[in-house]
Amino acid sequence: MSIESGNCLSKTLIIQSVQHLLKLSAPFNAGILMQKGLLVAEMGLKIKLAVVFVVAAFFTVATSENELLDKKGFAANFDIDTIERGCDCGENSADCYLDLNGVQMCNCTSGYAQLNDSCSECDCGRRSRGCHFDADGNKVCECKRGYFQRFEKCEECDCGGGSTSCRFDQYGVKICNCSSLFAQRNGTCTETCFSDRHCKGRAVCRMGEGGAANFCECPPNYEGEDCEINSLCNRIKPSCYSRGATCEIIDSTAFCRCKPEAAPDLATGLCLCKWKIYLSSGIVLF
Repeated sequence: MSIESGNCLSKTLIIQSVQHLLKLSAPFNAGILMQKGLLVAEMGLKIKLAVVFVVAAFFTVATSENELLDKKGFAANFDIDTIERGCDCGENSADCYLDLNGVQMCNCTSGYAQLNDSCSECDCGRRSRGCHFDADGNKVCECKRGYFQRFEKCEECDCGGGSTSCRFDQYGVKICNCSSLFAQRNGTCTETCFSDRHCKGRAVCRMGEGGAANFCECPPNYEGEDCEINSLCNRIKPSCYSRGATCEIIDSTAFCRCKPEAAPDLATGLCLCKWKIYLSSGIVLF
């Protein structure tokens, strides 16, 4: 004999199942076995989870094997009303069942997850692999590689090549876990230094904000990966080059070194031609 059920069983089927169990001639401990969520008896009885919960819960109230084998008393103590229970997870549920402890479990449709006893909307965006609610009812996003939960969505989280991981805290601030010899700086894991000799070009080793680590920095008025670009010269370079001049820094000030036929203007440092030709029309020729 084999009995299989859906999610919820009628009182009649439960009673028939228990009555069949009571007819087993084998001792209880040899005739009935719990295995992988199914109740299996020697005679081929197989009942799904809802009945497993019913029968297992019933057996635990027995004080001895003799009480279990007392067919009449066993049936008399069987409280159907406390065992039969409805199972409804709402319109966004694909399935509903009771686990072995009688807890309602919901299989929700796409975009929904179980919250308490029903299916609630749970969407973390197209960068997520899944979404569920924790025991406190908070949304938990399962994000794809390179993305992390920021508030209620999966957002890109990149701390650079020197990082081991990246995440956002509860306030949405990016937190970088950096490899050895790297530390977080401006949202990126940046290589640290111990002295100027660890830095390239004109860079110098200076303590970063907060004093947690030292980083290579360009001296004032220099920029670029190796601090090879002078920012002051960059600002006047077009004017210098238009006169065929080059830019030089003297006492932290940029000047144009002019060609012989031109001279620097003391106020601006730009090259001006030494000679000017004035036409009667008012046009000045250099």
